Amino acid sequence: MHRRLIEPALQQLNEKDSVYFYDLARRLEFDPRTERCSNLVYLVLRDAIPLLPTILDPKTVINDLFDFVDGHRAALEHRIHSPRFIVDPGFLKPMVMLYVKVISDRCWERIEEGEVTPDGNDIYRMNWPYEKTEAEFPYEDDEDDDVISDIDELRDFLSGEKQ
Repeated sequence: MHRRLIEPALQQLNEKDSVYFYDLARRLEFDPRTERCSNLVYLVLRDAIPLLPTILDPKTVINDLFDFVDGHRAALEHRIHSPRFIVDPGFLKPMVMLYVKVISDRCWERIEEGEVTPDGNDIYRMNWPYEKTEAEFPYEDDEDDDVISDIDELRDFLSGEKQ
């Protein structure tokens, strides 16, 4: 029944996003935590869907949604039971934006950790050498020692002229 709250938002998405959010909604339906606060969960998700990035695993988004609703339950209930909510459904928007910020922050964490790119693609890394070897990559550089000795020679030469 509560899924009907998010259906209009789901129908306005492009194909890639709709696949992601339909999967998220399906998982949410079978999550037992939904029973204790389904109206709040679906109301927040309804307004958040057009704003949420799709690079996180749906399980992570759902867990963060429940954490958010649990942590802000009093404020959410205050807003939805307000007479203003009846005439202005956007009255919940400031709370929804807090949830969107939580998800956006989580996305940036994953991007900074190098787990995904901003467009959601996975990052693959190749390191060399594949096995530990005794040789340094690609060879041991002795040129630095030559530079130091050249500087020492120049210093010796200059100190010899001053005497």
